[in-house]
Amino acid sequence: RHWRGPYDLRVEFPGRQPAGIVSRTDYIIEGKSELTAFLTVGFRDGEKNWGQVACVRTFDGCKTWKFLSWIGPEGVNSIMPTSVRLGPSRILTLIRRTKPPEMVSFLSEDNGHTWTQLVNPVKVDANGNPPALVKLKDGRLCLVYGIRRESTMPDGIGMYFTFSSDEGRSWTAPRLLQGKDGSNWDMGYPRVVLLPDGNVLATYYYNHTGQGDKYRRIAASIFDPNQFK
Repeated sequence: RHWRGPYDLRVEFPGRQPAGIVSRTDYIIEGKSELTAFLTVGFRDGEKNWGQVACVRTFDGCKTWKFLSWIGPEGVNSIMPTSVRLGPSRILTLIRRTKPPEMVSFLSEDNGHTWTQLVNPVKVDANGNPPALVKLKDGRLCLVYGIRRESTMPDGIGMYFTFSSDEGRSWTAPRLLQGKDGSNWDMGYPRVVLLPDGNVLATYYYNHTGQGDKYRRIAASIFDPNQFK
């Protein structure tokens, strides 16, 4: 009902100074005044530009921020993370890369200070697509993401989901969530939440332009993950 701000998110980054912090912030609420955030930080070097994901934390309700780590190498365009806490000191984050298109996975076992790269969870295409990750009541992880080229998957362009029962070390074969009814590749960018009844709610944008309809839409799909054990 009442809002203050916006306020600058000020972080003392080490080394090369960034051009700025860009969109799609990812965060884990740790308590009343503590929060871990995963920021896409933009860099420029002459004609080259890229994003790099930083892990930062606040202990005083966002008044001040502490830099913890960079996730992944410098110079590789890494953007739009999604993260879950697996345990008191264990965090998993998935990150979109664009050139070449990849979805990469990193695990921290020291609460965000260092990271180990795991196997890529899924194949992506075009310019990549952001992941959306949620932890289920039974401990499995659920990932939702978009595919933008017909040739990548047997079911073609659409929104897909997959599960991991070993904390991101391996993933099930992806299943189509919504597809075969869009008009072109321009879709995706999901967000997911776990509903109180255990179902998964995924929201994303979907494109029907060019089929007698001039609109892109924000769509929502609800599904029961227990049907896919």
